[in-house]
Amino acid sequence: MNIYLKVFKLWIKNPISRWLYWAFSTSLLLLKYRNYQISIGYLSYIKNTKLGRHSTVKEGVIITNSILDNYSYVSRNSIINNCEIGKFCSIGPNIM
Repeated sequence: MNIYLKVFKLWIKNPISRWLYWAFSTSLLLLKYRNYQISIGYLSYIKNTKLGRHSTVKEGVIITNSILDNYSYVSRNSIINNCEIGKFCSIGPNIM
């Protein structure tokens, strides 16, 4: 295993580091989609995902390699991987 990956995994376990990572990545996403009026909840992890206009992602959501289209909503503590979610969809809490 790469030494940098080990250090990163140890660093991300620290609550303050985890919050800083979330704040930085969320700020980048909000800057990227600044005209889309999206909402991203606390400690949500979004990677390789295309977000549509007025999309909402609540607290603790993990979305990877997916598409979340316009006016869609993902409730808290959901995990979405390799999915394409259409327009006006609502995903409930605790979905895996």
